[in-house]
Amino acid sequence: IPDFYLAPAKGNVDKSQTIDLARYFVDGEQKSYACTVADTSIATAEINGTRLTVTGVAVGITTAVVTVDGTEHTIVITVRNNANNNGWM
Repeated sequence: IPDFYLAPAKGNVDKSQTIDLARYFVDGEQKSYACTVADTSIATAEINGTRLTVTGVAVGITTAVVTVDGTEHTIVITVRNNANNNGWM
């Protein structure tokens, strides 16, 4: 599962990214998924079927644990306003 890099939500405009978790696992469509974000003041996450949506709340870094059929996978979520030269690094 890839790490997430996104901007914080501003006003009524959500800054979120969605991925289909089924793409990352053999028989992914048949698996069950859950996600817990360590610091929800930085980002939130929602699972809808096989789709994981992560939304930036405030600038910072946090982790999330995605549980797939009982096996945990940790991802890093980085929320930034912008980066020099339009790159993340």
